[in-house]
Amino acid sequence: MPRACIFDWGDTLVHYLEVPLDRSVLMTKALASAFDSAEIEVCDTFLRDSAATLYPFNTRQHPRIVEVTADRTFRDIGRLLRDDRDRLEFVVQGFFAFFRRRMHVRDDVVPALEELRACGIKIGVVSDAPYGMTAEIFDKDIQASGLEHLIDHRVISSQVGFRKPSPESFARLLELAGVVAEESVSLGNEEKDLRASMSAGIRAVLFAEDNTSLQWPAVVSSIESFVEYVRSL
Repeated sequence: MPRACIFDWGDTLVHYLEVPLDRSVLMTKALASAFDSAEIEVCDTFLRDSAATLYPFNTRQHPRIVEVTADRTFRDIGRLLRDDRDRLEFVVQGFFAFFRRRMHVRDDVVPALEELRACGIKIGVVSDAPYGMTAEIFDKDIQASGLEHLIDHRVISSQVGFRKPSPESFARLLELAGVVAEESVSLGNEEKDLRASMSAGIRAVLFAEDNTSLQWPAVVSSIESFVEYVRSL
């Protein structure tokens, strides 16, 4: 049996209600909410200009391997705010909180993670950071999910400087967990998750709730069935 199970975060352990993979359609709403939470009154033009500065960092429309920081992503909005760093920090926090409020943990996740931990298996999370999200902000997502006590280690792309399918996040997770690739198995819902895991030498399982055109040797349709797969190894 493996010593570590490594999970993708979004659309694997959790999903975001009414939030598509391409978040650009919600950009204006997210920023409007962020400015409101920061108590900053803005006109429609300012809001549109702010949203326009974020579009180049949307990885669904502009894929990248080398990660950017939140400072870089939100730099132009900071300039629109006349470099008021305190107000910008409120905006950044509010922007990510907009999506966090739509986060929902899958029903079978808690019992599945509890069962894996009861078997002595370490639980890790590897995620690509949207818009350069910091580890500190990502930790707020984990805390809000109620899964904090079930996750041993987490690594996001902004910590290692590369996004999937590069294997750096998985390699860092192995270091933190103190296990080797051959002792680990991963679960993700996109090809980039699987390719990154395999590049790090880790067995990869595809999570597909519905029909998928992606062909992969190991496929499960629920977190519960993933636990069954792990027990079979």
